[in-house]
Amino acid sequence: MTAQLPRIDLQGFDRLRFSYDQDDDIAHLHINAPRPSVAEEVDDGWYLFIDDSDAREVVTMLEIHGFHAGVWDQPYFDGVVRPSLDEVKRCTGKGFEDGFEAEGSIEEFPRTARLLTFLLGVAIAKLEALNQRELAEAAK
Repeated sequence: MTAQLPRIDLQGFDRLRFSYDQDDDIAHLHINAPRPSVAEEVDDGWYLFIDDSDAREVVTMLEIHGFHAGVWDQPYFDGVVRPSLDEVKRCTGKGFEDGFEAEGSIEEFPRTARLLTFLLGVAIAKLEALNQRELAEAAK
């Protein structure tokens, strides 16, 4: 577990890849294409990938197992997730029921970039809560 919270390099964020495997219900959200990373489980089925450098500070990807089950009934679905899925379907012709892979610039996928940023924020908050619990347990 990293002591320092990772950051999202928003200045360098210009491309994304959002793929969804409907058979396994797993979503992968990449920032600036796949690159060497180390996975940190931040919650049940949520994996935050952090760059493989010595600094290990920049988030490169988020993987969510149980994506459909975990987001469909959430209050943010209509405001954040649905617009991204609609955007992906418009651009790729594929939707949630098909599984898909969409890759492009944040200008091509602005709603999906918003979804990715939102979900990365949630994942980092989950990591912070996990770190705080571990610190509290260690202090006992």
